[in-house]
Amino acid sequence: MPTARRLALIVAVGWLGMLLALAFLAAPSAFAVLPREQAGLLAARLFQQEAWASLALGVGVWLLQRRGVGALRAGWQAENVLPGIAVLCTVLGYFALQPVLESARAGQTAWSFAAWHGISMLFFAVKGIAVSLLGWRLSNAVQSR
Repeated sequence: MPTARRLALIVAVGWLGMLLALAFLAAPSAFAVLPREQAGLLAARLFQQEAWASLALGVGVWLLQRRGVGALRAGWQAENVLPGIAVLCTVLGYFALQPVLESARAGQTAWSFAAWHGISMLFFAVKGIAVSLLGWRLSNAVQSR
């Protein structure tokens, strides 16, 4: 039976796979085969689903790995901080910026849609890096047991 830490590793690796597949396969493919407006709608829906999944996965992996570490060592370790960074990037990069992106698309912001989209992409990239590091840390922790 897998330990809580092993389950946390499996969840983190699956989470990373979802992020990579969305960023490098699904979204670019949508823009390659669909008209721009339809591709944008599809990408928006995919990123909405990813944001909700990332919230759930971030909390889930944090709870799993915390259980595996034990209460005494569950302070400011990377395995505790990295899921929080990923969840924060989701909240800021998707939930906070989505209304701004819609306003920018309508020309109602000082910055262009492209500028806001770039900021959103930066948050997504930082989330991907945090989840990658989380998987790496968890794999090292599981191997050292």
